[in-house]
Amino acid sequence: MTDLPLSLGERIMRPLLLVSCALLFLAIPLKIISYGYLPPDDALRHAAFAVDHRHWNEVLVFNPELRSELDCHPGWHLFLRYIHQHLGLDQEGLAEFSIILAFLTFTCGGLIASGNPLAWLSAFALVAFTEYGMFQRLSLGRPTFLSMSTLVVLLFMWSRPKPLRIWQEMLIAIAMLTVSFCMHPTVWYLWSMLGLALVLCKRWRAVFVLGISIVCSLCLAALIVGSWYNVLVASLLMLRYSLLQDPLVGTNLVSELQPSGGPIVGLLVVLSILFIKGLKGQNIRDEFSKESFVLMLLTWVLGMKIVRFWLEWGLPAMSVWLCLQIKDLLKIKLSGLARVRDTLWLAGFLAGGLYLGITADLMGRYTNNLKSPLLTKPVSDYAGELPEEGGVLYSTDMTIFYKIYFRIPNVKFRFSTGYELGFMPPEDLKIFRAIQFNDNLLESYKPWFEKMTPKDRIIIQVIMKPEWQGMEFKRFYTAWIGRKIEKAGDKDAPANSMAPEPKKEASKP
Repeated sequence: MTDLPLSLGERIMRPLLLVSCALLFLAIPLKIISYGYLPPDDALRHAAFAVDHRHWNEVLVFNPELRSELDCHPGWHLFLRYIHQHLGLDQEGLAEFSIILAFLTFTCGGLIASGNPLAWLSAFALVAFTEYGMFQRLSLGRPTFLSMSTLVVLLFMWSRPKPLRIWQEMLIAIAMLTVSFCMHPTVWYLWSMLGLALVLCKRWRAVFVLGISIVCSLCLAALIVGSWYNVLVASLLMLRYSLLQDPLVGTNLVSELQPSGGPIVGLLVVLSILFIKGLKGQNIRDEFSKESFVLMLLTWVLGMKIVRFWLEWGLPAMSVWLCLQIKDLLKIKLSGLARVRDTLWLAGFLAGGLYLGITADLMGRYTNNLKSPLLTKPVSDYAGELPEEGGVLYSTDMTIFYKIYFRIPNVKFRFSTGYELGFMPPEDLKIFRAIQFNDNLLESYKPWFEKMTPKDRIIIQVIMKPEWQGMEFKRFYTAWIGRKIEKAGDKDAPANSMAPEPKKEASKP
């Protein structure tokens, strides 16, 4: 039985849906950056590093056991440097470019790989409305979007009713994984989660394709960036120094390494879909043979320990699974629903809700950075307060590093605290943790005070002005910045405190 010929409306709707979705996915990040939005963390240091052209050990006080050429994102920095040199984008332009590229790569990758624009739009909108975490990850502009996009493409590839030839699957997998490993090699070992999901689903051919593709892609990525150390070893060093050497729990961990608490809304969406399928007489057990469903469940459980599993692996898998379910339940074709009018209504509703919902500046989520003096004030206003050439800026606030390095990529001093605490020298990491555990008690800063030189500076986030013998503090916006002063008799100085100096009585004539 041959398919019925397409009507004129259906022939028009196919390209119209594809183009409209692509324009929507471009309009959303453009609107967000129009607020003046900048990501709060890694995208800032990536952009600054691309402009800086130095090694990380020249920017940060590095663990001496690490090589000077260590770079956990070598391909991404090479790519941003190319954009900087050939398009003339400064660090702010590079940060905005990263946001746009992250959103477009993920959404358009799913748009093309799904082969069904309306179903993908429906699934993405549903995830965005119920699990804000995925879109929040994309808006950070980190190169992790490449791993998320690669995962979506591979899951759609292995869910095709008519499989591709094995050499075609391997070619696509190697190409996607090579780009991902070049740009974002720090999570290459986490692809074992997808392999586990494929094994549980007994997808042996896909297991073979994935295994061969990972090995080939690691080799190609190392050749492209010119370093086995940065592609293969750097990620293991991050694991060793950040998690194994410095095991912590609770609020001392960054938010993405804390437990998820079990996101219930996304789970309710999945259960609702399964309930509807059960009412229609479909076998729910079949879902346990689908790699996207199994990976989603696996990462939901792992997210109970570390939320990043759910945000960067579970939510993309959930998007793919929902797209396939919506496509089957609503019988959505490439041209949309059975009637053109219904297609227009559904697409318009989803596009309007997605655009207005995501671009709304709720609680200042896109304009909070405009309140930061370090990002908005002229650099000349505070550059004179920073360390002298060859000095060190000590701080327990990682945002200090992100913001100052972003504004002044070619600083002539180093930061004690950067983007990865595990890469700090062991003695500095010990001091850092002591300050955290003692709730910013001034006494905990003593080892840093003692090792500081007049070239160095230290920033402390407390309300009252710190008082410490041999140190001089000045107000630095919402914090205090201190420098060491050399005076005779410092060694015999009395105890220090956070209390302000008592007022001196006027001398009698």
